[in-house]
Amino acid sequence: MNFETLKISNFQYRGGRTFRYRARITDRNGKKVNFERKVVIPNDYNTVNKVKTFLEIKKAEFINEQGNYFNQSERKLKDIIAEYLEQASSSVSNAINNKNEYETGKRMLSIKTYETYKDYAPRITAALGDIKIKDLTAVHIEKFKIALSKSGIRNDALFLATEKLLEKFKNIKMSNNKLSKEIPINRHSLVNLRLGKGVSLKTANNVSNFFGSKFEDLFTEKISQKGLSAKTINNYCAFISSVFEWAKKARYIKDNPCENVKKFRVCKTERKSIANEEMKIFFKSL
Repeated sequence: MNFETLKISNFQYRGGRTFRYRARITDRNGKKVNFERKVVIPNDYNTVNKVKTFLEIKKAEFINEQGNYFNQSERKLKDIIAEYLEQASSSVSNAINNKNEYETGKRMLSIKTYETYKDYAPRITAALGDIKIKDLTAVHIEKFKIALSKSGIRNDALFLATEKLLEKFKNIKMSNNKLSKEIPINRHSLVNLRLGKGVSLKTANNVSNFFGSKFEDLFTEKISQKGLSAKTINNYCAFISSVFEWAKKARYIKDNPCENVKKFRVCKTERKSIANEEMKIFFKSL
């Protein structure tokens, strides 16, 4: 088998049947050091799954060995998050390369969840990143939840279609499905835009470039300064909990502080009736 195509986080192929395990860790004095070990694959391990299993077992042994030499609980949350996302990235890459995007049990996170967590990481790091994982408690996370719910935490710019843009849409004899591919933007974003709802800057730029018009002629900016929704805040906590569960398995810590954090209750919003004009746009997009 070709060992060069095999990718597992922290392992580097060194030729023949040899791999090198390398991890960047922090010693008791807070100094960054390299932890390296050589691994030789036994001759009777000749399938991808067997080799992966062997390397994962060796990795677990090395992580345990690291714990004996270094106090991982002294590390800051931002470093643990970075290591967690790095390992998740490797897992996601393997899923894509092996076309196992929807296969469960062989990767840390789904591709969508990984991308979402990457977006969440900067805000968590800014608020809690400098706290050592041994010192981080449920109280810290509860305060973080409250901060996320406060008005002004969001500063998202949304862009609404002007009358000029809506007129341009009316003059195009093309279904929303086909037009969204031509621009290109997400079809639902196109429908929302035509219904007078806001879209992202990226979407607005794509529309502006498609029509070859000045941005300010087609869009007006609207700033949202609301707090995050209960569902989104729960997702942030789920990410933090996932990081700590991973750290527990790696024997960095003994307990997950998120176990004592309650989720916000998510209220179901009442559905609004759709106006006739909105109904026409919706069915045209199908």
